[in-house]
Amino acid sequence: DIIFFFFLNLENFDVYAFGLNSHGQLALNDKENRCTPEKIQFFQNEKIIKIEGGFQFTLFMTGIKRF
Repeated sequence: DIIFFFFLNLENFDVYAFGLNSHGQLALNDKENRCTPEKIQFFQNEKIIKIEGGFQFTLFMTGIKRF
């Protein structure tokens, strides 16, 4: 299986996701595929500095130390 999903990390730190989402890897709180970019509301007040993904997951790194 080939699975494609994409993220847009804008200069204003908004993060958008689209593509296949069969495992919730788009972080949009569901498992529906997206054909057009949709803003990830969870990161509304976060500065995402790096996004990495694998077959069924995505990792988001913020610039804030939380521990």
